[in-house]
Amino acid sequence: GREKKKGKSHGKGRIILCCVLVYAALVLLPYAFHSPVSAETAESFDTALFYSDSLSGERASVIFSNEDALETRLRLINSADERIILSTFFFYADESGREVLAALSEAADRGVEIKIIIDSISPNNPADYKYFRYLGSKENVTIKRYNPINILKPHKLMARLHDKYLIIDNEAYLLGGRNVANLYLGDYPGKRNRDWDVLVYTGDAEGETSLDVLLEYFDSVWNLKDSKVRYDSDSFIGRKSRERAGEILAETYAASISENPELLEPFDLFRTVPIRKASLIANPVNAGMKRPVLYYQMTELMKQADGDVMLHTPYVAFSGYMKNLLEDVCSSGKKVTMLTNSVGNNANLFGASFYKIQRQQLLDCGVSILEYDTGVSYHGKCFTVGDRITSIGSFNCDMRSAYIDTETMLVIDSPELNSEMRAYMERYEAECAAVAPDGSYVLEPGEGAPQLSLSRKILTTVLAPFVYVFQFLI
Repeated sequence: GREKKKGKSHGKGRIILCCVLVYAALVLLPYAFHSPVSAETAESFDTALFYSDSLSGERASVIFSNEDALETRLRLINSADERIILSTFFFYADESGREVLAALSEAADRGVEIKIIIDSISPNNPADYKYFRYLGSKENVTIKRYNPINILKPHKLMARLHDKYLIIDNEAYLLGGRNVANLYLGDYPGKRNRDWDVLVYTGDAEGETSLDVLLEYFDSVWNLKDSKVRYDSDSFIGRKSRERAGEILAETYAASISENPELLEPFDLFRTVPIRKASLIANPVNAGMKRPVLYYQMTELMKQADGDVMLHTPYVAFSGYMKNLLEDVCSSGKKVTMLTNSVGNNANLFGASFYKIQRQQLLDCGVSILEYDTGVSYHGKCFTVGDRITSIGSFNCDMRSAYIDTETMLVIDSPELNSEMRAYMERYEAECAAVAPDGSYVLEPGEGAPQLSLSRKILTTVLAPFVYVFQFLI
């Protein structure tokens, strides 16, 4: 009897294990096999379309510090008269998040139409839900989540919305790599990341503007079947919690304006510089496997444009195809330098482990590497080419950004903005350690090489086999 029971138990265990493995395969395998860009994409790409010999009427400015990043968002929202559109990967209701939510709530109360789209993994703290339910219950506010988790669709579970931008009326937008959280915005205690935004003002431009193109992109994501309305209920259940959230946001807004009355002042456009052209490049928006359209466009811009390339990326995980495109850029007769976090400074442990594996391969492609190792994780995603092209956005140089996530980068033709951007980028580059082609460090007298703690060394070594197998998800 016992043997029969034991046999049945083992049989059930094998069935359960088999089901788990099959389900895991359905989740992972759709993303494991990559395709290059289509011939149509390659043939239609024209570098000349990113340049102009005349000014566009649009103006732009780089948002460098986290403090300016929060202030800019709040001032933009407070200036809105008709429409606010916000897209973000994650949105936390911490101190900076509540300030943004409070400004959005006040804008809704004065009649501004608001559309917000957030990836399905955020907000991930149940304590934050009441703020989104309060805001979403307002008649002129719609909140959607991209690709909500559905276990009946395992092939979509890995797809993420990674775009970050804020559109105000028909006048201005902010686009970059910052999420809505203390980690990226303001000056709050705790961990911080360093990142970029670019503010674009289009109010004086004629004809189709870069804001119009961004709106078309937003509509393509907003209207997907995979973008679902959430937090729109005004039911009795949870009403007290929502009301308390509204009170907290009203108090937050009042305190914010009392302490910083300049948040209600119009933008000083003299902070911006004239630009010749701003062009949006983006991945396909479907929730699923993608061709690496944005990465291809980035590398073609680098390869075909005049001047050296400076590329900043927090994470590094290149497929063979991605490495080939990078090697093509390096072989085109220009210097290509990449700044990324050192293995010890990388906030993404899996990314750190794979960078450790791939570091020498990238050096062999001909790229010069600078490693950022200050103890504060670098999250910036940008590049410059020569003295005219500047690009800022959400794209990490990894396989997830290339093949899985929605991603956007704004490419701007402007010598003035390029000069501003290079000055900012050089602040980070000055804090880096240069890596020689053989993988050793090139150190100035008195400089020390980036150090790897024993725990980080052990973790990245232990994770290496798993990271190598599942590199396509990094």
